[in-house]
Amino acid sequence: VLFRSSNLDYFGKRNLEPISELENIALLQSILDELPPTNPLRRLKGEIYFETNRMNSLFQNMKTEDWSTDKILKAIDDYLADLPMRKGFTYETNRPKQGFKIGDLKQDKIDEQKKKMELLKSAAQLFPVYQKKMLALNRYDYADMILWVVKAFREDENLLRNYQERYLYFLVDE
Repeated sequence: VLFRSSNLDYFGKRNLEPISELENIALLQSILDELPPTNPLRRLKGEIYFETNRMNSLFQNMKTEDWSTDKILKAIDDYLADLPMRKGFTYETNRPKQGFKIGDLKQDKIDEQKKKMELLKSAAQLFPVYQKKMLALNRYDYADMILWVVKAFREDENLLRNYQERYLYFLVDE
């Protein structure tokens, strides 16, 4: 009810249109196309848009959970710093023939996680680019609508109270 054409002016979003699934895919692919060849997300052969679905999922999660790029990057750094203390990343038995003893790091497992986290970091750092491109296209998606309403309720107590008194329940349907 809050987010409908009669309230678009409240959000300053009168000129925006919902993005279609095809437009969203094209937008994500354009971001990948603009990456330098050294970026871990850029594939120069094979399925060059392999990361599109994962990027879309990440960006939707970032919006839905209201996570910033900085928050994601900090969580990645914390996770990587904690790996040596996590079960499964150190040897729990002596293996003298292989040259390992209890407590030695399983460097191959740590390197594998670092590689995955580099992909995640690279994708998270593209979130502001994605947001700017959405705005340049005058588009928004479902997660944006939810965030706008939540933000409006946080910032405008009168608006929140008005809707709390008018409606006992909200039904949200995509």
